Amino acid sequence: MENRIAFLGPQGTFSEEAVTCNLQWNKKYTVPCNTLEEVCRGITEAWWENGLLPVENSNEGPVGQTMDLLIRYKDLKICREVLLPVRHCLLVPPGVAMKDIRKIFSHPQALAQCRSYLENNLPGATLVETASTAHAAKEVSKSNRPWAALASEAAARRYRLQILEDDPGNGSENVTRFFLLGKEEIKYIKNCKTTVIFTISDRPGALNAVLNEFALQDINLTRIESRPSKKKLGEYIFTVDFCGHIHDTRVKIVMDNIKNKCSTFRVAGSYYSEQTSICNYSIEKTLQDLRRDIDVVDKKLLELLDHRMKLTDRAACYKEKHGIKDIIREKEIIENAAQESREKGIDPYVASEIFKIILNYSVTRQHEIISHRCMY
Repeated sequence: MENRIAFLGPQGTFSEEAVTCNLQWNKKYTVPCNTLEEVCRGITEAWWENGLLPVENSNEGPVGQTMDLLIRYKDLKICREVLLPVRHCLLVPPGVAMKDIRKIFSHPQALAQCRSYLENNLPGATLVETASTAHAAKEVSKSNRPWAALASEAAARRYRLQILEDDPGNGSENVTRFFLLGKEEIKYIKNCKTTVIFTISDRPGALNAVLNEFALQDINLTRIESRPSKKKLGEYIFTVDFCGHIHDTRVKIVMDNIKNKCSTFRVAGSYYSEQTSICNYSIEKTLQDLRRDIDVVDKKLLELLDHRMKLTDRAACYKEKHGIKDIIREKEIIENAAQESREKGIDPYVASEIFKIILNYSVTRQHEIISHRCMY
């Protein structure tokens, strides 16, 4: 038996079009839902096996509610992305003319995508938000009033409405991206993206430290978004999409490195991507490219060294002020450096010698600071 799939209904939405046309799902196994929350809850409660949620639009950006649901429903996995070209239509009951329209119903995203057209052609009409574009069409079809809906051509056929204007959108290219959700991870395939969700500590450079790991492995980031944690003002949860599968060697390296840099971290899924042009690439770097990358790393090393010196300067003042002596600290640092270098395949002797030079310089600076008046 084919899996059942839920989508934002009623019938006639763009979500249904993505399910039946792009995914070619048998209509017998499709379930229209009243809310996106219901789609997710149904998967966790085993009412159906899969669900489809809109993620972002090329004109109006991310769908915040979908990202909030992905953050909340931790047991759901992204199985695939679907890209659907969207063409809105201005729908009215038969006989209603443009000059008669008093209200326009639609989903907030559709109203935003057609904002320019509505302001120029229907400036006096009241805009009414609905749960979906198909809900809008259904409402207008029952009204017998001079109302209009922004919805699909399929909704016009289903609810017997007249198309007054075809494609009143703001942009020449209007594409909505969807996530197919389930509870099972997909097998390894090519042309994959992966989505991770994480939080970080509130300190300078915390986000940069995470994102820099992707750059070091030449992994392309395709989307970065922050959502409020809903716990504290100024506290955010980050979602990042990138090219590659969780089982790719370079992705594994990045995942291992960033877990320790995050307060919380989880993989929302690796999934087939329809954007093959950005995820199916293999470009051999020239010597100039490699040298440029090395220069970037060298600059970062110097920035980190400068930051380390400033921290040790502060530590010197603190120890002087509080009479602290920690003679075994240097030994611990060198031992830790040797151990970590072994784990990363670096000669521990070389790492130890480098850290000895750094520590000797730090000690010299600390003596100079202590000999003057410390201001901590």
